[in-house]
Amino acid sequence: MQNIAVIRLIQGRLAWYPPGASEEPRWLDNDADREQLRAALAPRMVNPCFAVPGADVRLLLLSITADERKHIVKSLPFMLEEQVAADIDELQFAYQTLDKTHLSVAVCSTQKMGEWQALLADYPGVNRWVPEPLLLPWQEGEWCLVVEGESAVIRTGLCE
Repeated sequence: MQNIAVIRLIQGRLAWYPPGASEEPRWLDNDADREQLRAALAPRMVNPCFAVPGADVRLLLLSITADERKHIVKSLPFMLEEQVAADIDELQFAYQTLDKTHLSVAVCSTQKMGEWQALLADYPGVNRWVPEPLLLPWQEGEWCLVVEGESAVIRTGLCE
């Protein structure tokens, strides 16, 4: 089992879940909880992961050719320009190769990423950011849904 601590933004508040946690979140506006996370991060007792809010990131499956794959780092924003409702200069794009002809792509605003970086500035080593839906379990032919108050996080596929 990996020793992953998940940090989430819940209704505007940062919270964290220690590895294997099944209880309520530990709120980072609480001094004791904040210090507990810092103590775990300092000697790298845990691997922190920021759960990028699902409402603020768009997940896409992209089919590509071998030629497109060669220049994907530079061309990805332009390949998706017609599918996004914002100026590509105001967006951040991240991808993971699924196979030779498919990529999993996450798109979010540069402004939101800056806000998250500011919130996480007091917690060194939070370099892994994963869209919240992709942290939910998933199996072929099934969906996973988590309802929290008036919001929900849903995972419908390998990279969706």
